[in-house]
Amino acid sequence: MTLRQTIAGHASGALTRLDHFGEDVIVMTSGGSVLTTVQAIVHRFDVEPTEATGRVVRLSAMVFLPTADLVATPVHGDEIRVAMRIGGSTTDARIVRIESQDEGGIEVEVLA
Repeated sequence: MTLRQTIAGHASGALTRLDHFGEDVIVMTSGGSVLTTVQAIVHRFDVEPTEATGRVVRLSAMVFLPTADLVATPVHGDEIRVAMRIGGSTTDARIVRIESQDEGGIEVEVLA
């Protein structure tokens, strides 16, 4: 195996390794009942304006949840307790969109 192949192999899964980059999040129903705690990959976005004026902003993130650890598939309106800023306190963020889903996991967009 060449160095280029070795680097490509390591890079292909680098940011999705739960044992390296995963963080505990709590998945809840829309009513607030806790479903489970799972290790997830959280990709946080910068603050996004919600108005043309830019005076009102929101925090959003994409969260990858491995299906093997879920007791039920989250749906639009369910919540995830997650820190929306690295090192920040956790908050309940609402699932607003299912980005993708397959046998390995589900990726959802959340807003705080």
